[in-house]
Amino acid sequence: MREAGLLVMALMMSGCGAAQSQGAEANEPRPDGSEEELAPGEILVTSGDSFTWNMPPEGPAIIRLAEIDRPRQEPWASLAEARLRDLLSLGEARLIYAGRSEDRYGRQIAHVHVDTGHEIVWVQSVLVEEGLALVRSYPENRAQTEHLLEIEARARRLGRGAWADEGGCFTIAEPDPNGLAQSLDSFQIVEGRVIEATRARSGDIYLNFGTDWRTDFTVKIPEDAVARFDDAALKAEHLGGAHIRVRGWLKNENGPMIELDHPEALELLDESQAPVDLRERFVRD
Repeated sequence: MREAGLLVMALMMSGCGAAQSQGAEANEPRPDGSEEELAPGEILVTSGDSFTWNMPPEGPAIIRLAEIDRPRQEPWASLAEARLRDLLSLGEARLIYAGRSEDRYGRQIAHVHVDTGHEIVWVQSVLVEEGLALVRSYPENRAQTEHLLEIEARARRLGRGAWADEGGCFTIAEPDPNGLAQSLDSFQIVEGRVIEATRARSGDIYLNFGTDWRTDFTVKIPEDAVARFDDAALKAEHLGGAHIRVRGWLKNENGPMIELDHPEALELLDESQAPVDLRERFVRD
């Protein structure tokens, strides 16, 4: 049974099985983990960010690591999976629910801490710090995103893990519409300077990265998400001229577009170029 808010559940983890891949998007059909029958208390790591755990009396549950995403290319996908398996074997693990605890496919969305007897290991932070995961947040799961972004920035700066694979698995794209057109229908991180920020009659806010909104890269903030940005002291209408980094699903809507529905998916990068009323916001590497 779950209580509202933060929930910690102790799990005894043992045993791991063969890999099983997942799809690319968060609302993907869940992996069933049914190819092997798990003993009570046993786990099966299914990818670099998911595992199946058989906890009696409930039975098998699929756990998706909150606020991160695994590499999709080899050898990093296999390395991330192996590292998750290693971390879960270190001791007693606890699932920590901060935000939405289950997705529509029944997967449990949680942070995982492992008590080794000497220290508490936060699994997400280790994977991000070693360049074996990147940060991917959602409106319902973003409690630790600010902290994880700091860890990711350090891993990227030091060229750890998949960040060392230039032009490969983990990359930050420029807002060039021709280049981005090659990566449509995938999760992307894009960095550049906003040419213009405008609010449409619908209430949606558009951050334009070029002079032709019909073809250039654009970030859209829907009207029903604007209040979240305002609450975070990040008024999107004032971002004209700001150097920013955004992350999300890249689609085609009058050119390449990422739609943002929570402020943690946008980072201010150049404080000196940011509007005055935004300069108190944390600026990362």
